[in-house]
Amino acid sequence: MHVTRTLETHRLLLDLTEALELTGFASFCDSFHPGSGVEARVALIADRLDPELGATVDLLLLRGAVEPERLPGRVAEIAGRLDEIFVRDADGRLALDGLTLRHTMGLWLFLQPEHRRNAVYFGDDTIGLAARLRPRPQSACLDLCTGPGTQALLAGRAARMAVGVEVNPVAAAIANLNVAANGVSNTEIVLSDLAEFRTDQRFDFISANPPLLPVPPEIDYPFIGDGGEDGLRVTERILARAGELLAPEGVAEVIGVGLGVKGAPAFLDKLAAVGAEAGLFL
Repeated sequence: MHVTRTLETHRLLLDLTEALELTGFASFCDSFHPGSGVEARVALIADRLDPELGATVDLLLLRGAVEPERLPGRVAEIAGRLDEIFVRDADGRLALDGLTLRHTMGLWLFLQPEHRRNAVYFGDDTIGLAARLRPRPQSACLDLCTGPGTQALLAGRAARMAVGVEVNPVAAAIANLNVAANGVSNTEIVLSDLAEFRTDQRFDFISANPPLLPVPPEIDYPFIGDGGEDGLRVTERILARAGELLAPEGVAEVIGVGLGVKGAPAFLDKLAAVGAEAGLFL
């Protein structure tokens, strides 16, 4: 995948999403639960769709190489000009370059195809965190470990401004693509490690979906899920910095899954201690 952000690319992406709205592709995507497994469910019914919609689904969701003449005319025209995102094979067929495109939760999202060793994460806990966002009008929001930018974009729809911070350059490039595809001007993606992120802005709401799997150092595991030996390494770093990044009365929402006893997370005391040092109440 090679993505270069240009004004022409931004304009064409907006034209593409507008054309896709008219084809019924957005409504088709919205018929599915936004979590994991969308591509597998779509594949079960793809051959029963209207031919033009079926070709669009094949191109954007199922990673197919599609003859331009099978697509709705405007979609084929725009995709053929977006050569930073779409590629042509030797037979002139169009394909997305290592990405999928779907409409979900009111957003257009470029994502990596669903498989276990992606470099960019989007899953059920992404949806879980989205359901917990509470940005207020005129607030400033920060999303850490932003991945493809889902939470930053959702927060930006209601807030005055939103910033997504991501250390992974592949994820940051896709997040920037999603900002452009949704035509928003109040959401910024910053490529930075959390420790190096600097801003004078104080945020009313911070969200994060950090990697949380406990992974021994000798195990080769994709870093998008690697939470260190106890699974809490990134979460602790987020809490340690949240105190200085939050505005007075600000709130941080960090999602995670872990073991526990008697209805309480086993690691809550440890995280509460880290938060207390940063002036936070958990």
